[in-house]
Amino acid sequence: MDTVPSPAHQIRNLLAESDAARGQGAYRHGASLARQAADLAASHGDVGLAAEAQAMLARHQVALGDVEGAVASCQRALAGAGPAALLSQAHSTLSMAYERAGLHQLAVAHAASALELARACGDANAECWALNRLGTAADDADGERHGLDLLIQALELSHQLPALDVRVSALNNLSRRWVLEADRLAGEPARQALLQALPLAETAAAVVQSMPRSFSAATVQANLGGIHRRLGHVDLARQHFAQALVLARAQGYAGLQATVELALASMAFEVAPDPASQHALVQQLDAGPPPADPDLRLRARRQLVQGCRARGDLATALDQLERLHAEELAARERRADLQTRLLFNRTELAQARHTAEHARLDAELQRLRADAEQRAAAQLALDRDLLEREVAARTAELQRAKTVAEAASRAKSVFLSIVSHELRTPLNGIMGLLELARRRAADDRQADQLARALAAGRQLNGLFDNLLNYVALDAQARMQAEPTDLRALLASVQAAHATAAQAKGLVLQVQVPAVLPARVLLDGQRLGQILEVLVDNAVKFSAAGTVLLQARWQPAAGGPAQLRLEVADDGPGIDGSQLERLFRPFEPGDPSLTRPQGGLGLGLALAQRLAEAMGATLGLDPHRRSGCAFWVDVPIDTGFSA
Repeated sequence: MDTVPSPAHQIRNLLAESDAARGQGAYRHGASLARQAADLAASHGDVGLAAEAQAMLARHQVALGDVEGAVASCQRALAGAGPAALLSQAHSTLSMAYERAGLHQLAVAHAASALELARACGDANAECWALNRLGTAADDADGERHGLDLLIQALELSHQLPALDVRVSALNNLSRRWVLEADRLAGEPARQALLQALPLAETAAAVVQSMPRSFSAATVQANLGGIHRRLGHVDLARQHFAQALVLARAQGYAGLQATVELALASMAFEVAPDPASQHALVQQLDAGPPPADPDLRLRARRQLVQGCRARGDLATALDQLERLHAEELAARERRADLQTRLLFNRTELAQARHTAEHARLDAELQRLRADAEQRAAAQLALDRDLLEREVAARTAELQRAKTVAEAASRAKSVFLSIVSHELRTPLNGIMGLLELARRRAADDRQADQLARALAAGRQLNGLFDNLLNYVALDAQARMQAEPTDLRALLASVQAAHATAAQAKGLVLQVQVPAVLPARVLLDGQRLGQILEVLVDNAVKFSAAGTVLLQARWQPAAGGPAQLRLEVADDGPGIDGSQLERLFRPFEPGDPSLTRPQGGLGLGLALAQRLAEAMGATLGLDPHRRSGCAFWVDVPIDTGFSA
């Protein structure tokens, strides 16, 4: 049982038959099939197939010379908003129609739109047709080669396509472009342009032989005849014109047949301008429809005027000149009238295109926004990942550096501790022996010398004590507060330095206020070390006067009390340049090698570190006019003090 094909299938069959008719040059039959397809698609509401049918109809109408009908069909195809390849084809056809109407700017604009759409959708076949169209419509004035370059691109692209008709069209168009270039030039440059056109036309003729007999085969032969005629190859030109005429007559291409017959008559009059050839040419010019190519008719009229004038037949020359002017005026009027109608109809096309373009741009905008958001999210994730890796690498690097630094610090501390301890042991032995020797000295001179050596040993022993205390502080546990008798602590510090102070003629005093509690909660051992350093420095750097160790008690309601211990002396004071390095380890206040007092510069650095560990603050009174006054503020928990 036979099945009835669907409407879409019927429409596609009609379009395939219409395209085949176009390839055979049967444009009227092809146009009829395209109209049937368009009507069937419209009746079934298939907008896409209706647009495709209108685009196919427009191609037939351009070939038939129905420029206005072709423009209207292209408008309907573009309004259908079909796929990009179809829209590109419609723009190409519209460009050809506008070029036939003499609207070259519109022809170029639509050819450019066709090329843009074809490239956007990746349709190589549509791109090749668009390149052909734009290259043909472009105006290469003032020696430019824009049109030639586009047609060369079209030819290169056509070699990648399977369809031979596309390649033949590219070869033919490029060849004709070189012919137009030759007509614009003169002399040897014109001849060189024709020599560029000739091999292209010959290649097109070779390719078209493998194709079914078509309109292209006849136009290729006609093009070859025109090139040979311009080169002066009369016999070859006549031969190719004859072949084109045979093909045109066999296939019923009436317009091409009239054009080739006029070209043969014009060439015959050009070679031998006698009455017979003149009569034949006049007959061709005055022949009825279908008319030959309009441009060829005008050139033939001009040639006839010039030939008759050269032969002295002025009456015929005048008659032909009047006809030439009449035909030129009629052609201009027809073209102007057509242009007016096309430009008027162009408003409808612009409105349809605006609607379609607006919808396309909206969709494109939404797509671009989505792409932008997706790319931004991906980039953000990538940046976050890179940042996390960089932070992890930097953290690991810092951790390694910290580990190395801590290891180096521990090694330094261990080294200093071992060295100090190892030096201190023999030093204690030396000092003991010196003390025994001093006691057994036979005379005062020997006793004085031994006493000085013993003092130097004690000084060296004090340096080792400071060094060991400074190193040991790194390994000590957190400071432990315990009930401490502050008066006894201060008295012990005074007693420890009384002998050294008396030896220098100094007065070492201790002042304790009556309000000071009997016992306070603090780390007495560490506080004692701090005071030892401060009193030792005061005695060491003072030549005369008083060294005062003073305690001040500042009770506070609802919070810790403040204990300030101050050590003041009448020494030389501290220069402003020394303040910056005063509490730095291993940087004495006087860094010169000839300083009168020795030391490693560890005392104040050790005192400051002990104060910080206790939560206390160590400082220097900068407003004292003479001598120095160091103080340490210790917060006291009043809940225990008694």
